[in-house]
Amino acid sequence: MTGVSRKLGKLFQDHIVRAFCAVLLLTCIAYSPGLSGPFVFDDFSTFVENSALHLKVLTFDAIEHALTSSQTGPLGRPVALFTLAINYYGAGLEPFIFKLTNLMIHMLAGCLLLVVLHRLLRLATGQQQIQGVALCLASIWLLHPLNLTSVLYVVQRMTSLATLWMLLSLYAYLQARRLQIEQGKWAWPYLIGCLSAWLLGLLSKENALCLWVVFASLEVFILRFRAQSGRIRLALQVFWGLFGVLMVLAGSVLLAHWEWVSQGYETRSFSLMERLLTQARALWFYVRLIVLPDVGLMSLFHDDFVLSKGLFVPVSTFVALLAWVMVLVLLWYWRHKRPLFALGMSWFLIGHGLESSIFALELVHEHRNYFPMIGLLLALYALVQKVAEVPQLQRLMTPKWAWAFVLLMFTGTTLRASHWQDWPHLVASEVVRKADSARSQYAAARWYFAQVIAQAEQGVQGVNEAYYTKAKEHLTLAYQADDNNLSGLLGLIRLNDRVGLPSEVRWQTVLLERLPVVVMDNENRHHLFDFMQCQTSQHCRNDIGFINQMVQAVDLNQSFAGKYKAHFWHEVGVYTLTQGVIEPAVYYFAQAEQLVPEQSLYTINLAMALFAAARYEESHQVLHRLDAETLEPQLKLKYQGLLQSLSQNLQGRTQSRPN
Repeated sequence: MTGVSRKLGKLFQDHIVRAFCAVLLLTCIAYSPGLSGPFVFDDFSTFVENSALHLKVLTFDAIEHALTSSQTGPLGRPVALFTLAINYYGAGLEPFIFKLTNLMIHMLAGCLLLVVLHRLLRLATGQQQIQGVALCLASIWLLHPLNLTSVLYVVQRMTSLATLWMLLSLYAYLQARRLQIEQGKWAWPYLIGCLSAWLLGLLSKENALCLWVVFASLEVFILRFRAQSGRIRLALQVFWGLFGVLMVLAGSVLLAHWEWVSQGYETRSFSLMERLLTQARALWFYVRLIVLPDVGLMSLFHDDFVLSKGLFVPVSTFVALLAWVMVLVLLWYWRHKRPLFALGMSWFLIGHGLESSIFALELVHEHRNYFPMIGLLLALYALVQKVAEVPQLQRLMTPKWAWAFVLLMFTGTTLRASHWQDWPHLVASEVVRKADSARSQYAAARWYFAQVIAQAEQGVQGVNEAYYTKAKEHLTLAYQADDNNLSGLLGLIRLNDRVGLPSEVRWQTVLLERLPVVVMDNENRHHLFDFMQCQTSQHCRNDIGFINQMVQAVDLNQSFAGKYKAHFWHEVGVYTLTQGVIEPAVYYFAQAEQLVPEQSLYTINLAMALFAAARYEESHQVLHRLDAETLEPQLKLKYQGLLQSLSQNLQGRTQSRPN
């Protein structure tokens, strides 16, 4: 037996390692029902419909194009996109491979978490035999049903991959600090590794920014800037002092450019203050789901979460804020007695610092707890330690209760994963738990709608009344659930179009009432653009008079501006051009180009519409605004074809003139 083999053999003789291998096996079993499930929600816009990520050849240009293909996040998240592109290269759009990769990332993160917790708990408590606690906490995290969307919701690989790199960075930091405390070494390899892993996390998702604040909390509550060497101790104090100054400067820059924050609320149905008030309640909702994991409250969608309109609307807003103030007071009071509690609660709140604060993101999503949950688990362990100090309760604090909780996590995750095995199970479970969620209702309607279309495309005579009725029912519930929702109404109109029935007047009336006043957020814009493209493709057959009414109503919407309004004008221009209504098409393309003059597609289509209207000189002038060398291949072909047609027209007119 070689030296390596002897070490591995010794390692796997350790009961902790054997137990954790069993936990990893349980994780595979728990998630296995959902690995065959479908892509959902943002999966489609991020990579299913993003052809740039459909990597077919491993060339530098193709990979570079894939890594810069998404507008997700300010940094583009290229590390996460690269893994998605490699998945496509290996297996195409096969959901199983994408989800299996996510599961592997989750399990690897769990292994790292076990090591990190072991190192952290030893530094925090000074106890050498702390492996059992680390094992229990890592097992709960691996099997917790709240983490399911970070695994089976493929696009949330950005979250899980960022967490994986953050845990690696945290391990390197803890190792470096251990060497500095125990041996007085600088530990540069670990510090460089810490920074490198953090950068990879940052390029997976911007949440990794919060890791440095977690490091700062770790120093304040656990490590206390200790080091055997005075030089290292001084360097630590200077570094973290400068970090504090940097945080203040970053806050000052953000205040000086407040439009970076405020402009995001232009396309949200809530204000900054409403969001902040709501997050106080949302954070307690997350705490409840972590401590008391009721899968009946867990869902892919939480758009039905009640918005806090004021400090006492609802009253639970004030209660939630008061409770968080009490937590912060307790955190500070216990910073010496219970440093793990202080660190854990700080970790939880810091982990939510980007997605649950001032930025105009959606209100509630479960995957936001993937990294913060670790902190809360540490805080709960500290509380259990406190309870165990009571003599009457000591006999109840046995490991069997912890493992019972782990098995409860396994059961909950297995149940949730079984709901994700296919579309029918997923949408059925979602609408049962989230009857007031417009998104859940629309997702269910989409599945029934797809069955109606599939039968029509297969040449089945007549309409399947059962599928049609269910699609209509869920679409109606979707638009009734949310006054700011367009998907249900547009879906109802499209549904009747596809089965050859006229749209009901009440649907059109409500839609025309909503279009000028709804907030044109990402979801409403997507459905509106999709509706117009359906009209252009002639899969939908609405009267052009009704479409004109829709266009006029949209034009009154104050939240619809800039590049999004330009895109809408362009879609309307394409539609009117296909209807043979040329002059209005010229107007719409001109409106689009005026809003976004750098978009070459708008300019070329404006020139084509002018050509179709026999306004050849104007078409020629518009076309010459473009630089042919900078055009993408498809646009370049359109440009050259139109230029050739204009030249032929010019020659024909010249030859037809009398000498």
